Amino acid sequence: MDLTTSSEDIVYLHQKINRGRLLLTKLIGGDYAHAGDKEATEMVICKVLKLFPYVRYGNCLDVGCGSGGTANDVYNLGFPHVYGIDIDKASVAYAQKRYPHVQFICANAAEILQYFEFEFFSLIYFFDVFYAIKDKLFLLKQLATISKRNAILTIVDIHLIKDESCPINDLGNIPIYLIRMEYFKLDLQKAGWEIIEIIDLSNHYIRWYKNIMDQLLERYAELSVEFSEEEIAHVKITLKNLLHGLESGSFGAAVIYARLI
Repeated sequence: MDLTTSSEDIVYLHQKINRGRLLLTKLIGGDYAHAGDKEATEMVICKVLKLFPYVRYGNCLDVGCGSGGTANDVYNLGFPHVYGIDIDKASVAYAQKRYPHVQFICANAAEILQYFEFEFFSLIYFFDVFYAIKDKLFLLKQLATISKRNAILTIVDIHLIKDESCPINDLGNIPIYLIRMEYFKLDLQKAGWEIIEIIDLSNHYIRWYKNIMDQLLERYAELSVEFSEEEIAHVKITLKNLLHGLESGSFGAAVIYARLI
């Protein structure tokens, strides 16, 4: 933390974050807004390090970094050059103050070429972010442009299995465009990414969402002091719909590992 940053500054910036995401960080107990929080991060990134140890020494990009908790965890796992990008100004401002050893940029992922050089990154990862990307092929091609040869792309997210309606918006009121795995595999190939492995995480996501729902119910009185009934209800309904989709088999969840060829 730099000398111009006070704990009051950080608290103030934290309170400016989107209310749905802020509530989720309260439930999880850290600067995360994705399922599995630190457990998911360590599970996925440690596998990357085991399979592709060379990525540790290159530049690493957290797309949809939010409040910076995941980027900080990745830094602590031994990545000295971590960057984060997110469209939410309040989240990025908070992350910049809270984790000054990570380089955070407030920008739309669709404009990523404006901020990074060609062949710059060795690792790019997403945690519960790709659902918000409408034109997935376009972004995958841009990611390929700013990645070195043999760079690793890791995507952790829910995907659509059955053609059923899904929640319209996420916790940040962002429209959901769930991955359709059969089409997404083709998009990865078209953009120059070779799929290495896809691991099912559906049971993990069900457990993670159940834990968050339990926290919501147990801490309702505490949360209602800071959040309105409408805000709590929005988070509850969103999580409930996602959990129902996973338990019914309409949704799945997975981590995709791919390499730029």
